[in-house]
Amino acid sequence: MKKTIVLFSALLLTAGAALAQNISFGVKAAVTSNFLTYRYDNDDDDRFLIDKTGFYVGGIANIQLSEHFSLQPNLLLAMKGGKNGEGKISTFHIDVPVNLLYTTNGFFIGAGPNFSYGLSGKIEFDDEELDVYDQEEAGFSTLKRFEVGANCLMGYTLPNGLILSASFTPGLTDVFKGEEDSEENTVAHFKSFGLSIGYMFGKKK
Repeated sequence: MKKTIVLFSALLLTAGAALAQNISFGVKAAVTSNFLTYRYDNDDDDRFLIDKTGFYVGGIANIQLSEHFSLQPNLLLAMKGGKNGEGKISTFHIDVPVNLLYTTNGFFIGAGPNFSYGLSGKIEFDDEELDVYDQEEAGFSTLKRFEVGANCLMGYTLPNGLILSASFTPGLTDVFKGEEDSEENTVAHFKSFGLSIGYMFGKKK
């Protein structure tokens, strides 16, 4: 029994050491162009909130699966939002995109799910600020905090670890929570385009 436990422990340590050798970490930051779109069942047109510039910052873990494939989870603090007539919506989120990447000669392309949670948000009308996640305050403009989306990206990693990339992140689940007319079925989604710069630690020139 003791030999079995020792052997099992040795296997776990070996597997952990091998996996650790294939993991690298980094940081990234981006400027983003954000949209919040509404759609009504009785209206053929989407209603787009005017583009709002935002950003995200955070960390990357790169798990090398093979010579050309890696799994890359991110933990990001993101600012999103948009405008609606005289109203302006600003929101802060924790985003967790998990991308499967194909890499070759520094170039990479990939995609994966994005999990987003709204930490805080406000909508401004004239001089009034309302909590966009509080239905009593925001009314029709109330949003849900949690959204599942997709993330697509492509870019290039320099030999010294510097990363340049572009991404598109459309929301897939409905974030509309506001009161609505019974004749309408309203849905809302975030969409973001980003240009980022990052750095992977441990890279050699």
